[in-house]
Amino acid sequence: MQRRIKAALGGTAAVAALALALTGCSTSGGSGGGTTGANPLTYRDKDGNCAAGPNDGVDLDAAAAYLQPFMEAPKSIYPTEPLPKPIDPNTVVMYADNGTPVGDGLWEPYARAAAETAGVKYVKQMTGSSPADLTAAFNTILQNEPDILIVGATSAQLISDQLTQLKNDGVVIVDGADPDATKFGFDDSLGGLGGSEVNGKVLAAGAIYFTCGTADNFVFYNIPELGFSAIQQQAAAAYLKELNPNATMRTVDISIATTNSDAVVADLKAHPETQFFITPADQFQIGIAQAAQTAGLTNAYGFGQSSIAPNLQQIKDGEETAGFVVDFQAFLYQLYDEGFRKLQGVFEPYEDWDKVNAIFGHVLTPGNIADSTVDMTTGNYVAMDDEVEQYAKLWGK
Repeated sequence: MQRRIKAALGGTAAVAALALALTGCSTSGGSGGGTTGANPLTYRDKDGNCAAGPNDGVDLDAAAAYLQPFMEAPKSIYPTEPLPKPIDPNTVVMYADNGTPVGDGLWEPYARAAAETAGVKYVKQMTGSSPADLTAAFNTILQNEPDILIVGATSAQLISDQLTQLKNDGVVIVDGADPDATKFGFDDSLGGLGGSEVNGKVLAAGAIYFTCGTADNFVFYNIPELGFSAIQQQAAAAYLKELNPNATMRTVDISIATTNSDAVVADLKAHPETQFFITPADQFQIGIAQAAQTAGLTNAYGFGQSSIAPNLQQIKDGEETAGFVVDFQAFLYQLYDEGFRKLQGVFEPYEDWDKVNAIFGHVLTPGNIADSTVDMTTGNYVAMDDEVEQYAKLWGK
C-alpha cells in the first residue's frame, strides 16, 4: 500500500522539519543570525513549528502552498488516457546513455525495465560527454535508426545535426533533462526548461519556508557544468524576490565534481551574513553537520536537490534541513510514454510544469522521510508502489 506523507503545511498541507543535530534550535543568533526586520532569524524545528515570523512583507503562506504538492506523494501518474493502439512488439527503443552516475546508474536500469514492461526491443548506446565521443555515438545511432530515441541529459546544441537528421528520418526523439531542447526544434520534456524553472521555484519557496519567513540573505550554489542549474538560479532569484521583496541572493559556482560540504562551509565562513543556502546539487551538503561544527558555523542551513543516499541519512538523522529527490522509475517510464504517444501521433506537449514536477519530485525532511517510499541504502525514491502497473495499463499490458 502506498504510504502517505502525514504532516501538514501551515495546518492544511505537508510540513517540513528542520533540525541540524549539532544546533537543534529554532532561533539562531550571532554571526549567522541576528534579527531580520521585526523578528529574530528562525528556522523550523523538528515538528515543523516556527518560534517567530514571518517578517512584514514576506509571503510565507504562498511559499508553503507552493511546496505542498511536493511534500505529498502523488495519487496517480500524469497521463490518464490509454494509448489508442497496441504497441508493436518490434518497436526498437534506443537509450543514449551519457555514462554519468545518474545517466547510467539510475536512468539506465529503469529504461531497460520500461522496455520490458512495454514489450519492446531495447538498445543501449553509450555516448560519453565529450564532443568526439558524442559525434561517434550519434553517428552509430544514425546508422541503426531506432523507432524511438531517448536522450539523457545531453544538450541538443552538441548533437543538433545528428538529432535533426534522425528526426528527418522519422525517428521519434525524446530529449530528457535538456533545457536546450526547444532551441533546436524539439519538445521540452521532463527535466528540461519548464521543469528546471519549477525546480528553481521549489528551492526558493523552501528558502522562505524553512526560515519561517525571517531571512533576507541567501546564496545559490550553482553548477557551472550543467545548463539547467543556471535556469534554476534565475527562477529561484525571481521567485525569492516575489516572496520576499527584501531578499538578496548571491550566486557561487561549485563544480559538480565536488562531493562534500567543504566548498559550502568555506563560503559560509567567509560570508557570515548568509542565513540560508539553496543548490541543485544536494551532494554539496554531505558531511555538513560535522564540518559546520568544526568551523564554528551557525549558518549552515540549506536545501538541496538531487539528494543521494548520504543526504537521505543526514536528513533522517536531523543533520540536514531538507532534500529534493526524483522518482527516476516514473521519470523513465514517462519518457517512454512520451515516445509511444509520439509514435502513435497523440502526444500532447506538457503545459502545467508545476503539476508534472510534483509527480516526479519530492521534498524530504526529518519530519516526513520515515513515511516516504525511499530506499535509504541506494537513495532510490519511488512515489507510488503501483506506478509500473499504472503505466502497463496505459500501454495495454
